[in-house]
Amino acid sequence: MKLCLKFSEWRLVYYSLNIKKYRAQYAIIAYAKIEARWSWREEGFLVRHIRAVYPGSFDPITNGHIYIAERAAAVFDELEVSVLINPQKQSTFAMKERCEMAEEALAHIPNVTVNHFDGLLVDYMKQREARVIIRGLRAMSDFEYEFQTALMNRQLAPDIETFFIVTDAQYSYISSNAVRDVYRFGAAVPDMVPPIVERRLIEKFQNS
Repeated sequence: MKLCLKFSEWRLVYYSLNIKKYRAQYAIIAYAKIEARWSWREEGFLVRHIRAVYPGSFDPITNGHIYIAERAAAVFDELEVSVLINPQKQSTFAMKERCEMAEEALAHIPNVTVNHFDGLLVDYMKQREARVIIRGLRAMSDFEYEFQTALMNRQLAPDIETFFIVTDAQYSYISSNAVRDVYRFGAAVPDMVPPIVERRLIEKFQNS
């Protein structure tokens, strides 16, 4: 037996369930108003399900991106890595290529899926019934930009939360732009990207 329920606020879940043992567990996050899906398992437990979205151009996906995805997947029930289609920006890899590389690079994480979108992120979040945006931070310069973006998203969609994850020091210098630039000039990048990306870089630049 599987019964799925959805509430627009944690507070509605908190009062409608009225189960004493859950009050302490969810009282702190009730204020966040993160929309969650609840399912009744056959074992008799009512469990929450939160979907998060990790958006980006991923042109290409790097080991730093993978690290953020692994951390986010450990926190949330479902993580969707969403490749941004920006017609105003010239991408090195086509959308299909970026999705294929991301799918192979993240195949070891069971609760991660890869998708793509265009337009406003908050509109896509509503379409996907997701209420948490994942963003990775490498340095203070990242935070300044991401902070402004998070405030804009909050203005457009107050019920959507932004969740920042600080990268590991070994990935703090890695970006998609840096990977492409150093590879064009002949540098090896096996420590910066997964094997699938290194193969695609060879195909893109050495065989062109």
